[in-house]
Amino acid sequence: MLICLFGGVTAFDDDGKAVDLGTQKCQAVLASLALSAGAVVPVGRIVDRVWGEDPPRTAEKTLQSYVTRLRKGLGAESIVRVGAAYRLAIEPDQVDVVRFQRLLRVGDHDGALAAWAGTPLAGLTAPGLDAVVDGLVEQWLGVVEIDLGSKIETDPGAAVGVAGELALETAVFLGLACLALTLTSVVPILTT
Repeated sequence: MLICLFGGVTAFDDDGKAVDLGTQKCQAVLASLALSAGAVVPVGRIVDRVWGEDPPRTAEKTLQSYVTRLRKGLGAESIVRVGAAYRLAIEPDQVDVVRFQRLLRVGDHDGALAAWAGTPLAGLTAPGLDAVVDGLVEQWLGVVEIDLGSKIETDPGAAVGVAGELALETAVFLGLACLALTLTSVVPILTT
């Protein structure tokens, strides 16, 4: 199984076939579990991530129905109840975002950049996950900055081109656009 959180929330079975994940709230539950793949996630944390600061009175009961729905698509043993918590029973590297973060931790910047496949949780409304998305974008911008910094040292002109391309492809990341503008003003200094 493969869980993808970049570019939206999707899942693929072992044969590469897309899995029906149901509604946005089901997808938010899966995202919450996938961010901690293989680890136990307390029900309260899942409720906070899915509904934010104002969960419905029936949030825990509704969560149970979402888990049941996800098990139908992912397999009965995919989500395990552990006391007052759930665990997504997969290896961490089966989640693209977790793999991205592991690659960053071990210093594999090229691998991390290759793993990035668009805005995390794109199109998903889950107020409690906004900070997670912001954090992932910051991590990505950090590795992009490192990558561009090394490109500036070896080929400044190419670095400006790459920065411009990235800014166009990901216009929502204003920080990257500002970085590209900074590089444009720095490159003439570096090449003279």
